[in-house]
Amino acid sequence: MRIPALLSGLIFLSLVTSARAELRVTVSSEPDQRLVLSRLPTSFDAELVGLAENDIPMFDVVKCDTLGSRQITLARAADLNMDVIVARYNLVNMWTNNLCGGKTDVMPTDTEAMAWLEELAGLSRQEDGAPFIDARRRLAEVLVFGAPGIKPDLARAQSYVAEEAKRDPSMLLFAAHMAERGLATTPDRARSLALIREAADRGNADARALLAQAQELGLDIPRDEAAAAAQYEQLSRAVVPPVWFRLGRMLLEGRGVKADPCRAREFLQLAAEHAFTPVPVAREDLARIGDQKQCPAR
Repeated sequence: MRIPALLSGLIFLSLVTSARAELRVTVSSEPDQRLVLSRLPTSFDAELVGLAENDIPMFDVVKCDTLGSRQITLARAADLNMDVIVARYNLVNMWTNNLCGGKTDVMPTDTEAMAWLEELAGLSRQEDGAPFIDARRRLAEVLVFGAPGIKPDLARAQSYVAEEAKRDPSMLLFAAHMAERGLATTPDRARSLALIREAADRGNADARALLAQAQELGLDIPRDEAAAAAQYEQLSRAVVPPVWFRLGRMLLEGRGVKADPCRAREFLQLAAEHAFTPVPVAREDLARIGDQKQCPAR
């Protein structure tokens, strides 16, 4: 990571991280706009509705005829060095998101991509920085959900996630997802909640967001809107985009916290500009604040 030539690759890594198709907290399309553990892009397309011309910077970066065509030859090089590793990492991310529709002139084959991912996940046991840091999570995602041309392997996913969770609390969210939906196991909501609690106790922000929502809505635990609002306030300082939406809603409606349409507007504006939140709903709330003159115009 000290090689100057890697800078352009690392810029891409930072952009794609916010959109990678892994298990994470997003906002469902349900009427109550709940936070859910989901795999993007399953809900991603729906969440893009309402964005002006899909004007997201990463789409200008992740074009098959630019990054893919530049890196596919390098990624297939026989000698493994850091440039090759970064190229493989970028292309594996694009492959799991199915961004190029299997075009092998700019993308790896399914077999190649899976082999590269396994390789990167193995390297991540020895290294601590990108592109190694989330390769294990990406492999867990593919084992649980599958990928283009690759079927899920739930038996392996169960053991792999359990082992990796010893060092990475985010892996517990995969285990919680499997427990809740009965993947390779009997459905067990209590175990799913316990796993999310453990991840939260170990500092995982997505798990903390899910627990805050459970308090807000009374999902499997007693309802406590004040505690939920306080937790959302803490999480809002980090980049957990769906939290901005839920906190904005609570501030707008005065649930668990004193109503404050001006602060609500600030958080809803952040939500309205982010693809991982219910953009149309956030924009409707912003319009309501403006139309009813609930807060002075900026």
